[in-house]
Amino acid sequence: TERLKAAVGREPQPERGLDARRYALQAMRERIAASSGVVVVGAGLVGVELAAEIAHFFPGLKVALVDGAPDVLPQLGEGAREY
Repeated sequence: TERLKAAVGREPQPERGLDARRYALQAMRERIAASSGVVVVGAGLVGVELAAEIAHFFPGLKVALVDGAPDVLPQLGEGAREY
């Protein structure tokens, strides 16, 4: 089973040129496409957006969103979370 770990926001990345960024994103896209599923850890704004983008661009891929908080988007009000 292919595994990909991508820690969004874990630590700042050094400034890279456009070609290096393009290559890194293409490599990540290829690894996601080759996997059977993705687990996104963190159900805050960035994690929810990342999970939604992966599900949108890879519709046949199983995407799981996990977090230690009892609710998705815990920083938002209840009405926004339910929406």
